[in-house]
Amino acid sequence: MLLGFFLPYQRMLGSQVDRYRVYPLFPKGHTFVERMRVRALENLRYWTDPISLATFRPWYARVYTAHWKDINDSLNDDVLQSIGLFAANTFVFVHYPSPHAPFIFEPDGTVRHGVEVQWGKAQNVEDDWMFGTVEDYERNLQRLDNVIGGLVARLKQAGKFDEALVIFTSDHSWRSDPKPGRSTSDVRHVPLLVKLPHQTTPARVDGEFPTIRLKGLIEAVFAGRCNRGDLAPCLGSL
Repeated sequence: MLLGFFLPYQRMLGSQVDRYRVYPLFPKGHTFVERMRVRALENLRYWTDPISLATFRPWYARVYTAHWKDINDSLNDDVLQSIGLFAANTFVFVHYPSPHAPFIFEPDGTVRHGVEVQWGKAQNVEDDWMFGTVEDYERNLQRLDNVIGGLVARLKQAGKFDEALVIFTSDHSWRSDPKPGRSTSDVRHVPLLVKLPHQTTPARVDGEFPTIRLKGLIEAVFAGRCNRGDLAPCLGSL
């Protein structure tokens, strides 16, 4: 099962996945009236008169703030519901939006502030989303920490946590490289958190672990070779 947003996963993977639920990156509206409103607002993007230029981005920022919260809340609800609905041996891939920009959340998931128009700094609404401070990012990271806590609690409630393999990683670092062309470790490295079946104690593994090797880790767990909860030997054997 695949739950996510942004990418056209069903078109990419087809029948390789049994169930999909994927949310669009851009707002589309749920009803006919909502869709018409979004289309009318989107049309202002292409008008060049001063009034349209001055009003489109603030209006769209409000619409996108609501859409981003809806994506995050809906996807989190889907994940928690799936834990109770499907068998313990279900393979689930989740593409979480958090802690990606726009950085609008408080740690408890409420909206701290909407998307803010960056007049004179950003060229379009998509650039507006990407602005934020380290403190903004850290609040959204705390929000993700609460989401992960809810996931763990739901797995335990369903009696599926001990047997579960849980992997968290990221597809890129928290920001664009400020010096393109220069490979720096703080930009290249992303977090990797692994909870093996029956693992009861934490372990830290230093050194690089290319994410392409996660395929081997998953296969090893499915084959019963990494199910004793000892992470370091398991990773070292891949």
